[in-house]
Amino acid sequence: MLGAMSRPTHAPARNGQARATHASPAGSRRRWTRPCKALADPDTRVYVGDCRELLPRIPEAAAGQIDLIFADPPFNWNRKYDQWNDRLPRQDYLAFTEQWLDACVEA
Repeated sequence: MLGAMSRPTHAPARNGQARATHASPAGSRRRWTRPCKALADPDTRVYVGDCRELLPRIPEAAAGQIDLIFADPPFNWNRKYDQWNDRLPRQDYLAFTEQWLDACVEA
């Protein structure tokens, strides 16, 4: 899962527009039941998804106003994920890693 956080904005992440499918371990039962205080702040926006797809669509990223990017990418350890191939050839995984790191640096 790759995510980004920006301020100041006023749209909650659950509005469905910024939320994208993300890689999660198959069978994972861990879910948030309530937002933490930072997520309840109206000046905080959290995006969950692939930063390579999300960051180009976030106006604050183009303006260099992203405060935090938390990245938890698949580590290519051949683990089972719902929507991610975690067994890429080395060159493909390195290319993927460069893509998401470049997207984060540009934001």
